[in-house]
Amino acid sequence: MNDLEREYTLAALDSLQERLFLLPAEIQRRIKLAQSVLASHGCATAEEMRTELGPNWVIARRGRRIVDKYGEDVRCVSPAQYYAAERRAIERRVPA
Repeated sequence: MNDLEREYTLAALDSLQERLFLLPAEIQRRIKLAQSVLASHGCATAEEMRTELGPNWVIARRGRRIVDKYGEDVRCVSPAQYYAAERRAIERRVPA
């Protein structure tokens, strides 16, 4: 997202804050989630990912070199698993 898109989007979402209580609960949640995602530049924080995937994880196939580098307790995840974990972490920011 470029700077102008971000600026206008944040301004629009911020303008809803005063009237947010008038909207249905699911719409309120989506707006809060959108603000949160914009604030974090579309990524989950390291702590959120640690909660989702554990303390020792890597995006890679499990192999001898990976285990030697990161230890026996390393959790190897695929890019798809990482994406799903990141989505879950972001969704947890705003309770349903």
